[in-house]
Amino acid sequence: MKRSKKRILCVIAAAALSFSALPQTAPRLIDPMTACAEDLSTENFKYSVNDGSITITEWKGTDTEAVIPEKIDGIPVTAIGSMAFFGCDKLESITLPGSITTINSNAFCNCTGITEFDIPNGVTSIGTGALSGCTRLTSIVIPDSVKTLGEQVFSSCTNLKTITIPKTLTNIGGSAFRGTAWLDEKQGNGQLVIVNDILVDGTAVSGDVVVEEGVTSICDQAFSYCQTITGITIPASVKSIGTSAFFYCTKLKSVNMKNGVERIGNEAFSECSQLTEINISDSVTDIGASTFKGCSSLKDLSLPGNLKSIGYMAFAMCNSLTDVVIPEGTESIGMYSFVMCTSLNNLTLPASLTSIDNQAFRSCPTEMTVRGKAGSSAESFADQKGFSFEATAAIDQVSLTLTDDLGLNFFISGVSTDAEAENYRVVFSGKCEEDGTAVSLYNKSGAYCATANVSANHMNENITAVLERATDTGWEEISKSSYSVNRYLNSVDTSESQALEELVETTKEYGEVSNAYFSGGEMPSVADNSSNYNKSSFVPTKGSSDMISLVLDSKLSARLYIEDLPADATASYGEDVLSAQLGRNGKYFFEVTGIVPTALANDINIEYGTAQYSFKPLSWCYLAAKNNPAGKNKTMADILYQYYKSAYNYKYPNS
Repeated sequence: MKRSKKRILCVIAAAALSFSALPQTAPRLIDPMTACAEDLSTENFKYSVNDGSITITEWKGTDTEAVIPEKIDGIPVTAIGSMAFFGCDKLESITLPGSITTINSNAFCNCTGITEFDIPNGVTSIGTGALSGCTRLTSIVIPDSVKTLGEQVFSSCTNLKTITIPKTLTNIGGSAFRGTAWLDEKQGNGQLVIVNDILVDGTAVSGDVVVEEGVTSICDQAFSYCQTITGITIPASVKSIGTSAFFYCTKLKSVNMKNGVERIGNEAFSECSQLTEINISDSVTDIGASTFKGCSSLKDLSLPGNLKSIGYMAFAMCNSLTDVVIPEGTESIGMYSFVMCTSLNNLTLPASLTSIDNQAFRSCPTEMTVRGKAGSSAESFADQKGFSFEATAAIDQVSLTLTDDLGLNFFISGVSTDAEAENYRVVFSGKCEEDGTAVSLYNKSGAYCATANVSANHMNENITAVLERATDTGWEEISKSSYSVNRYLNSVDTSESQALEELVETTKEYGEVSNAYFSGGEMPSVADNSSNYNKSSFVPTKGSSDMISLVLDSKLSARLYIEDLPADATASYGEDVLSAQLGRNGKYFFEVTGIVPTALANDINIEYGTAQYSFKPLSWCYLAAKNNPAGKNKTMADILYQYYKSAYNYKYPNS
């Protein structure tokens, strides 16, 4: 198996502005900085004093020019308050002092007379709608000091054609540039608009869209109300998808989200009525409020293995969902999260759940079957709601084999005999030997599990295990979990065992070195172990033209290359017969597989013809240090020996 209501930005309505293209959410309530301070007044403006600084709260002047002083009674003016100049349409010029650091929400909203506006270098944030509706403004320079632009900050500035944006700007609010001539030009022929690696607008695109690698976030409302996008591929470089990013994209059918996204904002895909499938990145831990609300065509739902919580109305009114599997590790399901999912007939809940809101599955079919571990919160929930309950197997814990192969063991509850185990299998996906294959359960120390073998350079990669059960018509998914080797290592309690602590830390270091070694990255520095493996006992007995190599995957292998070895050659290794294999270098070799870390110093004896070759896997370390004493092979040799020694000392503490 491979797998708002108009958003209210101003206290009074402004006919000159239209926010109809924004998602329908609860009105935004303004919280002026001056709420707890008494307004003071001059001839032209009101102000408040807070913590030794002054905020301008209201313009009272009648002139066409406003000049704000740097100090009043010796106190610096540092902020323009919310709505301070709102609707001052007779103003043509506004001069701000260099002492200003903050321009608050709607501060200059609907100042339709101004044609120029200088933002002092020192301002760090410009609030929501601060300059929206300034229809005669033609250009703006955002200084390097600005780190944050609020939502709709320049929206409906219809003649704003030139915007100078510094590289230092790292936070851009949703619809910051909507309704500007600048945005119209940037959109060009259906282009994505990207600023400082932030995708700020995609409303002009159509068809299936691929976001380029390097984009780090998708802005709030970036694609909202885009009626022409049908598919989106989101690269691994994207870490966050903003609030209402794809709100009401009614033609959007598929979302391909690469592993890397960590946050999906509220309403991100709400009301995408034709969305049929989405693969949510395993790096996502929380699904927020109304994220997929009203996705009435959503049938194929793959929830991330690291999921911890499902928020308010996250999947409300997803009327095509028939089967939902909540992955093991999920802890809470919020209010109305699946309300009115009228086709939901099968629900699998993990043993990890500690909280299911009483209204989470309101107005779902009364004949729905809940599956889960016997005696778990799933059974209690089914009994409370009157749903039928079916006890089933589930992935409920993970372990890691440290002293043998790097094996992630996914243990299955609810299976107690070999006969029961035959009815289940686990399909793995990710950077492991078993990627894309179905693995049978086996008994490990009295419990049934399936194991994914992971190479050292992929220890930080999530491996997804899907538990399937045999039915009359095939295999059905009943439980799912994702885990990585490093995640497990970081969870190990080593406080009572120094040997275990050394093994865990060395294994992490081994993974870092391996990743750098195979990816071409900068090699970490490790302790020099050459004095331990640069001994006569590690010198291989072989011809001068022969060569030893190690395959550093999940199951370590040793290869012996022999000069002029023919393709049909065979050799003896104990009772095993080894056949010659062709390497990428065009030479043939014999390979001994499945070498565990604790056996890296054991002798390997291979007989070929009348010759006997004897070496240890760690003989490679000896040769690597001898032939390349300052290169990456030497670093790998040092960490490999350290890995062997820590595994050996842990497994055989008294030897």
